[in-house]
Amino acid sequence: MDDRWIDALATVDQWHWLYRERADRIAATLGRWGPGAGALTMLDVGCGPGGTTTELSSYGHITAIDPSTASQRWVTQRLPDARFLLGGVDQLDDLLGDETFDVVSAFNSLYHRSITDPRHAVESLARQVANGGLLMLEEPADQRLFRQQDRVSHTGRRFDIIDLVEPCEAAGLRVVSRRFLHSWAWPAARMIAWRDQRRPPAGDAVASEMASPLLDAVAARLERLEGAAVRRGYSPGRGTGCWVVATRDSPKD
Repeated sequence: MDDRWIDALATVDQWHWLYRERADRIAATLGRWGPGAGALTMLDVGCGPGGTTTELSSYGHITAIDPSTASQRWVTQRLPDARFLLGGVDQLDDLLGDETFDVVSAFNSLYHRSITDPRHAVESLARQVANGGLLMLEEPADQRLFRQQDRVSHTGRRFDIIDLVEPCEAAGLRVVSRRFLHSWAWPAARMIAWRDQRRPPAGDAVASEMASPLLDAVAARLERLEGAAVRRGYSPGRGTGCWVVATRDSPKD
């Protein structure tokens, strides 16, 4: 990921509604399917500047991996006690060997055009999940939503849920949760994508789509309403993101 994009994310990842919603989702996920009480071993792959990594670190001992030296700078500054490894998802075997973790996560990490085989990447992540542990995956959804923000962040693909579910299952994990995220934002994202695809913006400036505090309160309110509907059983048929949680069942005695 471009260092400018990493630095741009670092200006919003402590307050933006997207990160606050993700923190709530992580808490709910670990509360329902987490491997138990006590400090957990956590692996965050493609951690970026560490906004979500900081949240994960509150649950236990965190290992963060990213190929960007800008990410390394931000994470080591924010979390001096964290273990940071410079590398990508295609280097997990070399970086970690047979080491496994209670919780493995990749938040918007597999979409990047440097990932040539996302299915293999998911299977690599799955190998790091300990018995009884969890894999949490979040990626951008729906290729129709490709827009300026995707171009600037070097997006190689947007996903459907099945693109994440199938490699999890092939790697021996059991999927316990799958759904689209931020369905309320889909119409606006589709309109922006249509505009950008029809008349691509000039230049290569970092997109400011996320950095609007004026819209944050409204988006946060809509996200809370969607979350409440999901808890009552609503299953969005589309969204701007995909969310998949899978577990590695412990062997039976």
